[in-house]
Amino acid sequence: MKRIVEETPVPVVPMTLRGLWGSTFSRKGGAAMTRPLRRGLFSKIALAAAPPWPPEQVTPEGLQAAVLALRGDFK
Repeated sequence: MKRIVEETPVPVVPMTLRGLWGSTFSRKGGAAMTRPLRRGLFSKIALAAAPPWPPEQVTPEGLQAAVLALRGDFK
């Protein structure tokens, strides 16, 4: 990721998908699809995004922290 930003300096938008843990395709409690639809037919998921970061401020650690903060405790 760092090399990509160095070669192509563009703003980076931190994003995360919330609500995937425990869905049909997650590995919570074992292999995927062992108990399909345990959360119902439609799981509530959301896309969360932060404002763009200037390329000179982007670091792998900083992005990871931003994504974890965006994800929060959403269920």
